[in-house]
Amino acid sequence: MYISINPMVVVRKEYFGGLIYNVQTPRSEYFIINKSCLKVLKNCNGKTTISYLKNRYPDKYEFIENCVKERICILHSHPLEGKHVTSNPNIILGRLSAPFFVNLMPTMKCNNFCNFCYNPDKIHENQILSLNEYIRLFKEMEKIGVCLIDITGGEPFLYEGISPLLEYLNTKPFKINIVSNGRMLKNFLDLLKRIDYTHISLNISLHGYGETHDNIVGVKGAFDEINRNIGMLKKLKVPFGISTVITTMNMNNFEIFMNYLYKYNIKLWQLLYFVKIGRGLSENVSELKISEYVEILNYIKSLNEKKYVSFFKIYPEYPLRWCYEDLNIPTDPFGKEFFSGCLLKIQLDIMSDGKIIPCRHLTSDFVCGDVRENSLLETWESQKFKKIQDRTSITIDACSNCTWEPYCKHQCLAYVIANGGNFKEPDKRCPNIKKLKCETNQ
Repeated sequence: MYISINPMVVVRKEYFGGLIYNVQTPRSEYFIINKSCLKVLKNCNGKTTISYLKNRYPDKYEFIENCVKERICILHSHPLEGKHVTSNPNIILGRLSAPFFVNLMPTMKCNNFCNFCYNPDKIHENQILSLNEYIRLFKEMEKIGVCLIDITGGEPFLYEGISPLLEYLNTKPFKINIVSNGRMLKNFLDLLKRIDYTHISLNISLHGYGETHDNIVGVKGAFDEINRNIGMLKKLKVPFGISTVITTMNMNNFEIFMNYLYKYNIKLWQLLYFVKIGRGLSENVSELKISEYVEILNYIKSLNEKKYVSFFKIYPEYPLRWCYEDLNIPTDPFGKEFFSGCLLKIQLDIMSDGKIIPCRHLTSDFVCGDVRENSLLETWESQKFKKIQDRTSITIDACSNCTWEPYCKHQCLAYVIANGGNFKEPDKRCPNIKKLKCETNQ
């Protein structure tokens, strides 16, 4: 029997050993392996026999069996050209070899006018990337071992090439999340029927029931339009989840909204915290305190448990969670160092015109490259990109005595900059800052 790596599995060489990511797992599960196990996987290229590996690495045979059991590796009766382990010779201690997560904005155009929008109020799009340029990018991402891709915007279904773009990605080894406002989906039903939802997910932004949603997105009748599209998706058995930004405009609307979601058998529900950046700074929308968001979240969780018998799978996302929840902090080197707090150390965002920036919510001063002129790896390893990533590990006086600092990574740089702060200032939403300041002055 011959063995190869599953084509839908990413195996990357990192300074701590190896990172394995199966793009068909439900919620971003990954495996961390040591260097000796990574050496074994390098031989699983479709031309190596199981008996050879068993003789060459007798102490690793249980590992090989587990890889087959977890569908990381596949057995074949005949040799074939299999997938090779991604390896970057320029790995720097403490940094990932390449971005783990890429955020794409095929277009910044949008047919909604959400008052909480994270994007700037006025966006001028020039020379957006073509489909061929995206395909070249996807080939590079596959080669360097990118695992996660978010496709956002703007409204991604306003991009002219969205159908062939998603068709191309349908068989590629990426975990993909498409975020849409849901109003254009009736025009793409045939495409949505063909998508492989084992590694691609669709999230529809819906922020309340009826006029509550319409008032938030600034379009009369938007809710009814989405409601019709949801009915069509349900009829075609297209899976999707709902994303809701909690603001002062919908905080009292959730009981009727949950009844609506329950009626349509919509279980996956992402609850987002309103971050006051972009258009949200200029619109007259009050920012909830994180403690207020948590209070609303707990109310929703209580309703889910008591009234809906835990029907909903709720995924809350908000800053500084460890200050409000008893969370399981990751102990593996990847999770602890890269997947907690700010994501600057794993993320790279590509704007619609090809500009590369560590986070799409940062200002143009933070642009580090252009996909028409630089490779992703070249930008990732540039001094400017590294300097911005260093924000997660620099010393900030206000945070120096905080036990959460190794996980927090000083939180959201985009929020700090948008609200008048600078690169070396802390995220002032943290409740520990005032507490630590008082303790220091005692």
